[in-house]
Amino acid sequence: DRMSLRDNSITGAIPTQLGKLTAMTGALWLHSNAISSTIPTELRLLSKVTSLRIDHNKLHGKLPTQIGRMTKLSLLHLQNNSLCEDIPDQVATLSSSNPEQFSDKSNWNIDTGQGCPRRGS
Repeated sequence: DRMSLRDNSITGAIPTQLGKLTAMTGALWLHSNAISSTIPTELRLLSKVTSLRIDHNKLHGKLPTQIGRMTKLSLLHLQNNSLCEDIPDQVATLSSSNPEQFSDKSNWNIDTGQGCPRRGS
């Protein structure tokens, strides 16, 4: 199963209501749009999703640690956004269960420089 909303010129925020799709399995693809928000923590409720593509948008802020609760996730694409800070341990450990299918972390484009709030701010 896959919900693909890619390449649809979607703007605004990722709807928090997506978290209500708890029976969803397979893939959620929101990539290649113009979504300009933070990543909602409600996505953690999609615990059966195996593929999450939110790359090539205008996402900003920190990658929520709650994404680490998506334990079936074997593919995560984040590149070409403006995400900040380090990859949370809870998310980084997801790759250990399926490293060959997990998006190369070097392509996640986590920005630790300009545009990101300083730690402790």
